[in-house]
Amino acid sequence: TLRLTNEANRSQLMPNLKFLQLDQGTTVAYRVVQPHEYLQGNDRQLKQLLPRQSLTVEFTLNAKRADIKTYAIDPIY
Repeated sequence: TLRLTNEANRSQLMPNLKFLQLDQGTTVAYRVVQPHEYLQGNDRQLKQLLPRQSLTVEFTLNAKRADIKTYAIDPIY
C-alpha cells in the first residue's frame, strides 16, 4: 500500500512508479508499475491528481520477502 500526494499547485498526471530493490544502497532489481496496474475500482478512470489531492494505491510484486533487504519507490512523470 502506498499513498500518493500531489503537493503542487496544479494537477499532475498519474505517475509510473519505479520500485527499486536495494542491497546496501545498490539497485539489484527494479520494476516500473504503470497506473493501470495500481489504480483500482473507480480510481482506474483517474488520469491526474488534482492539487493537494492524495490517493492510496496498492499493487503486488512477486518476490521472496527474504530477498528484499530495502526498497525505494520513485514516481516517474
